[in-house]
Amino acid sequence: MDVAASIEQAILDRLAKAAGAAGKTPNPDSNIMHYIDSYAFLEMILDLTERFGIDIDLSEAETEEMIFVSRLARLIAAQVTPGEMP
Repeated sequence: MDVAASIEQAILDRLAKAAGAAGKTPNPDSNIMHYIDSYAFLEMILDLTERFGIDIDLSEAETEEMIFVSRLARLIAAQVTPGEMP
């Protein structure tokens, strides 16, 4: 599995857990904010940082890059130095 796909799956797992009993199933085109609030989004970013051992910089990202699962995964993956992920 490539870096973006691994990150995307981690995001989808987090959103599925958040959806819980609501019965919604997130997919790569899902709007993250339909599943979690901004505080939970920050927690998810911190968890991804720890899980994958990477530094994530969203300071110059556009909103559209951060609110959709696949776009966020690609944005984060683009910041990974080859061999950086465990």
